[in-house]
Amino acid sequence: MFAFTIFLAIALAVALFMMYVMHVRIQQLTEELRELKAKVEIRGDELEQLARDIEEFKRLRII
Repeated sequence: MFAFTIFLAIALAVALFMMYVMHVRIQQLTEELRELKAKVEIRGDELEQLARDIEEFKRLRII
C-alpha cells in the first residue's frame, strides 16, 4: 500500500509539472499571437492610402 501511495505522489508531481510546462507554452503562444496581430493590423488611414495608391496605379496603366 505504501508503494502505491508513493507512486500516486510521483504521478501527481509529474502531472503538475506538465501542467506548468503547458501553461508556460500557452503564455508564449499568446504573446506570439499578439505580436503577429500587431503586424497584420491595418489602420483606417493606411487602408485609405492603399486605396489611393491602387487607383493611381490603375490610372497610370491605362495611359
